[in-house]
Amino acid sequence: MRDRDIERELKSLPEQKLKRQVYNRIHMSLLQKANEEEERKTSGMSMKLIMSGITGSMVLLLFILLLSVNVLDEHRGTNQGEENEITVIGERSQAEVPLMNQSGKVAVTFDEKQVVDIHVTVNHLNPKELYTVSFVRDNEGGVTFGPKENVEIFAGEIIGETSFRPSLNGKLSISMEHPSRVFAGANAIEIRIEPSGNQEEILKSEAFKINIKE
Repeated sequence: MRDRDIERELKSLPEQKLKRQVYNRIHMSLLQKANEEEERKTSGMSMKLIMSGITGSMVLLLFILLLSVNVLDEHRGTNQGEENEITVIGERSQAEVPLMNQSGKVAVTFDEKQVVDIHVTVNHLNPKELYTVSFVRDNEGGVTFGPKENVEIFAGEIIGETSFRPSLNGKLSISMEHPSRVFAGANAIEIRIEPSGNQEEILKSEAFKINIKE
């Protein structure tokens, strides 16, 4: 509608009706502005709430991740502690200690006479190779198994004073008794099966300790 038409329409209206229409239009305009302002406020609050929710979720997620890392670290530390535990063998007791490559075992018996019997059983050895068997104290000095009169042989044979040849199927099983005093003061004892040649690696047992009462 053009301005002239609006002006003509307003002149034709009674004064009271004209005032009412003007009032209604002003009122509607104010209500519209109020509604727009309320929508802007509501939109701003919603955005703030959304951002606050996102921030809270990120903080919670970060907390969960940190907690998971700590739990994994503790679990890893526990496993490492278990792996590093040393088998302690007291008087009148016995225990089996595995070889690190799982190719055999070491049975240790500590009797009431203060004698420690160490029985070494190894599989999958080279039947053409010669081996020496010994125990080592704290990665330092030790004792080599032999000679023949000091060793009991269950599989394989002794060659010379301290060399052993496995059976044809590659098995060596021998035992030797030792006085408990040779283990006094040692915190970690290890059995080693060492080939005479350089073609094979040295086999080692897990560490153990003889608990001697002083």
